[in-house]
Amino acid sequence: MIMPKLLSILLICISSFGNSQTIYPTSYSLNPYSGNWSTQEATHLLRRTLFGATYDQIQNAIADGMNVTVDKLLVATPWGDLPLTYLIDDSVSAIGTDWVTSVFPVTNKSTVNNAREKSLLSWKIDKYMLDDSTIAQKMDLFWHNHFGLEFGTDARTIYSYWELIRTHSLGNFKMLIKEMTVEPAMLQFLNGEYNLGSNPNENYSRELLELFTIGKGLDLGNGDFTRYTELDVTEGAKILSGFSNEGIRSETIATPYSIFTSANHDNTAKTLSYHFNGATIVPNGAVEYEDYIDVIFSHPDFAEFICEEIYHFFVNDDITNEVKNLVIPEMAATLTNNDFDVLPVMSQLFRSEHFFDVALRGCLLKSPLDYVMSIYNGTDSYVNFDFDSDYKIRYKIHNELKDIGMDISWPPSVAGWPAYYQSPGFSRMWLSAVHLQKRYRFIDTKIASGGISQNGNTFKIDALGFLNGLPTPSDPVAVIDNMIEVFVVGDLHSEDKLMLKNILTDNLPDFEWTVLYSDYLMDPAANESNVTDQIKSTLGALFKIYMFQTF
Repeated sequence: MIMPKLLSILLICISSFGNSQTIYPTSYSLNPYSGNWSTQEATHLLRRTLFGATYDQIQNAIADGMNVTVDKLLVATPWGDLPLTYLIDDSVSAIGTDWVTSVFPVTNKSTVNNAREKSLLSWKIDKYMLDDSTIAQKMDLFWHNHFGLEFGTDARTIYSYWELIRTHSLGNFKMLIKEMTVEPAMLQFLNGEYNLGSNPNENYSRELLELFTIGKGLDLGNGDFTRYTELDVTEGAKILSGFSNEGIRSETIATPYSIFTSANHDNTAKTLSYHFNGATIVPNGAVEYEDYIDVIFSHPDFAEFICEEIYHFFVNDDITNEVKNLVIPEMAATLTNNDFDVLPVMSQLFRSEHFFDVALRGCLLKSPLDYVMSIYNGTDSYVNFDFDSDYKIRYKIHNELKDIGMDISWPPSVAGWPAYYQSPGFSRMWLSAVHLQKRYRFIDTKIASGGISQNGNTFKIDALGFLNGLPTPSDPVAVIDNMIEVFVVGDLHSEDKLMLKNILTDNLPDFEWTVLYSDYLMDPAANESNVTDQIKSTLGALFKIYMFQTF
């Protein structure tokens, strides 16, 4: 049950988050950080790069030091497996087999595709939960938000899209843009497959400039947007014409692909605006669009736009004048000097004095995905029953995320989720009064009690495993301190810590918890439920505290 007074206090905190008594960084330098390396620095790095870290992961990061930890994080690991069929609605692929290269039936195509989309979403939740101690999952979300692509009519193209993102997530940004331009899911999403030389469709051409590469800039009037003009949109559409998809929902083609048809392409020379120095793109058939992208990437403001997005996502909502003048240009120079490879930029950022500045810790509010996964991953809780139950429970977790404000299959627009780009609210937009109440309801019904059930199995957080993994689980004061270390930026007020300890000890003296835990060790069967209930109630209360909403 949500306490109205507590909810009101929390909403006041959120409404003023980032607005009053703002503490600004003391360092805007991207020089390597050489200060203290402790729990606070390690957890700050892990919270920004992972969807939740366990106590052991935090201790390992502390022991490894900053450089080793960053090296381990900055790896784009391969998927390791494929989404599998778990619903009989997919009449083509057998239960337990992958469908990413399966054709469609003659009839009931939508039914089959819906089953595959559910499989894909459950599989993606599995990846978020089976966090492999690398930044790979966070980079997936960063790029998914960047491109804002929503599910189309063939789940195979969405798997291919996500695979493309994973392949290039820390790689070459220019190559990612080139391949994304002709990726079947993107051609379908932004109408590129209907872009004909004789009848241009400007949808993708516009977003390529405005959202995917250089950004719109200020509106100077007369179709001039500081970094490009309407002429560039028009000419770009001609350059990008001639591509279409083959194999969407096909009964014979296992993998959809894009094709180029010269007859559907505008084979004239195209001249760009003064923002691109009046460059002329000469006819070059199927690779003409690559020539155009090369020109876009030569724009002097190109690198700063994507670096601002990286900064928004991983560092802070607020790009102040100091950040814009001192931090972003240096990140952009690193990107440009490394031929648009993203890895050097991330490496520089996550080792920098600026990133570890105290003012930047806890300055973001968690997305629903960060919120839910930091609970499951922080307690090392993983769905592991049987094949059917696991897939269905993970899909239910997707629905919980959707309910509290984040449907990973359906960004609100091609610009992504407003909390990542819309001023002045930014991350505060995740926590409307309605969504905050839904977060609380999730804690009450799925975490502190209850769980997510399927086929007689109930998935709950592994509260007892979390407790047993702490260094001194029999000491209630140490347990609360360790909880805060794992889940909260900085420390809590003494009143909050006392409240949590009282929940843990059931308002009894501290030694009673020590006795209870000792009794559990001697006779787990008789005492496990009491210990588990109290640790779950304590975690549930912690997950409602305002500071847990930040990272």
